[in-house]
Amino acid sequence: MQNADMIVFWAADPESTSGIYGAAEGTVRREWIKKLNMPVVHIDPYLNSTAAFMGGRWIAPRPGTDTAMALAIAYTWMKEGTYDKEYVATRTKGFAVWDIQKPYAGINYKNGNTGGFFRIDGIMVLSKSLGLLP
Repeated sequence: MQNADMIVFWAADPESTSGIYGAAEGTVRREWIKKLNMPVVHIDPYLNSTAAFMGGRWIAPRPGTDTAMALAIAYTWMKEGTYDKEYVATRTKGFAVWDIQKPYAGINYKNGNTGGFFRIDGIMVLSKSLGLLP
């Protein structure tokens, strides 16, 4: 946690689905995160047990559209130049060949129309919360 500014639970509900004791062994750690007032984002179509327990921002994409949401977040970071350039340069391959000018998942980024997949403001809130947008 010492290097984290925020925790994002993407399609994850560890409060009810992990561990041999119904996730109870991790509840203590999640309670600790709450006490630290660390920002938490839950990306899941359903308000799951972890989101209900921890609070924070809940973003609910339509089921099966979270890939489009991930691409939209990546597009926003790339378009705004707010991604971690040093990390990408030293720890990834193929980044330069991804053309951000292509229309991904039917999203018209100029007017925020996502074709009903999810609300673009949720992506902007997430990006701004991470300090990736002004």
